[in-house]
Amino acid sequence: MKNWDRKTGKNVTPPKRVTTFLEDLEKLCRIHNVSISHEDTHGSFELEEFDEHNIQWINRANLNL
Repeated sequence: MKNWDRKTGKNVTPPKRVTTFLEDLEKLCRIHNVSISHEDTHGSFELEEFDEHNIQWINRANLNL
């Protein structure tokens, strides 16, 4: 998987620590049946019932490390 790197302006393979973080986040979401989504009107995050689409969305997060 590639993520957009805001510093380089390119799609890059994320560092291992990012991949591990996202894997751990997915496990936690599945355990608690909750996932993070984004509310576009005001730019805030929302917690909602687990949704595979939300996992796919957050895995495509831009990198700014």
